[in-house]
Amino acid sequence: MSNFGLRLWLLSLIMLICNPETGCSESNLQKVTPMLMDNEKVELLRIARESLTYYLETGKMKEFSVESKNLQAKQGGFVTLKNHGELRGCIGYIVAVKPLFETVAEMAVNAGTRDTRFSPISLEEIKDITIEITALTPFEQIHSPEEIEVG
Repeated sequence: MSNFGLRLWLLSLIMLICNPETGCSESNLQKVTPMLMDNEKVELLRIARESLTYYLETGKMKEFSVESKNLQAKQGGFVTLKNHGELRGCIGYIVAVKPLFETVAEMAVNAGTRDTRFSPISLEEIKDITIEITALTPFEQIHSPEEIEVG
């Protein structure tokens, strides 16, 4: 390590996947983290899809409320949208800016309508969209690259 005050930060990822063919049932969720319960993962996927659909229908953000303390906690996250496996949008916050459920709602809309790499998703296309949510845990300072565990 150099003496230049280099800090390495490590992010843990929670991935949720929902698509039109397999749906958002608990059995279709990737079990990658103990942080969120399966019902919370299903709730986030519902929020993402409803947010994007509502925005495409009305041009307005849909309001949500959740009871889960985990979903109310401030947490960074990304929403990735794919159409038949092809990327259609991916936007998120790398740091905790707002509650996770609000981050997911906002980033679903942004990924579908504001990712400048792609044209906005149409309402007709929404039925073919697969949604992936990546929830980021808080930064954790490490002191050497050897502390990073890949995989």
